[in-house]
Amino acid sequence: MHIFRALFTEVITTPEIAAEYGKRLPIWVFVQAVNNRDLPYTYAEKVDLGEEVASPTLILDDLKGRKLAEQLHLKYIGTLGILILAKQKGIIPLLKTYFEKIKATNFRIPDTLLESLLKKYDG
Repeated sequence: MHIFRALFTEVITTPEIAAEYGKRLPIWVFVQAVNNRDLPYTYAEKVDLGEEVASPTLILDDLKGRKLAEQLHLKYIGTLGILILAKQKGIIPLLKTYFEKIKATNFRIPDTLLESLLKKYDG
């Protein structure tokens, strides 16, 4: 959460995504219900529920969500992009620590990509 706080002036999420987090969110993360309740039905097969809030930059790791964002010409960034940005801005010293934490979860990402990013950004 400290990375989000350092990188973004405002973070908005939906109740569905907040529930996925599983912990109480900091007061600076705004939870906002979706205004267009028909939208989930419109995109039901294209995106998971809770990933339809309009934002200057969407935070998406889900492949279906990324494909939809591209189709709609929306700007997005994923977990790895956020970590790289944090490294570039000096918010975190090394990516390796965070990549090790990612590997310990069910987040699917090829080891070859992580190794390539480590060589490029951690030296």
